Amino acid sequence: MCTEVVDLLEPLHDGELDIAEQVRVENHLEVCAACHATARELREVREMMSAALVRTPRLEVPHPRMHERRFVLVPFADLAPDVRHPVTRMTIREMRDALPEHEMVQPWKPLS
Repeated sequence: MCTEVVDLLEPLHDGELDIAEQVRVENHLEVCAACHATARELREVREMMSAALVRTPRLEVPHPRMHERRFVLVPFADLAPDVRHPVTRMTIREMRDALPEHEMVQPWKPLS
């Protein structure tokens, strides 16, 4: 995958690129299957997050303390670090990096 292009996918979707950079990224996505797939996955995650706003007396999505939970943010940041929280507008990476370091998260491994 092309790191430079992948780093520009969030700004592309947020409309933050100038026209020349936007055209360059879109042209690359037409010829690079890996980057195109990454862009599609990012778009799907963004759509899922924006569609997941739920506020009822018994349920709130995303969870109101999601930004405090390393066990949520570490794996989420592995999948989509530049996705923005629909309420705070912080990226998942920003929320993860703002957490204190005292909490440990380790990947799950099945018992053999």
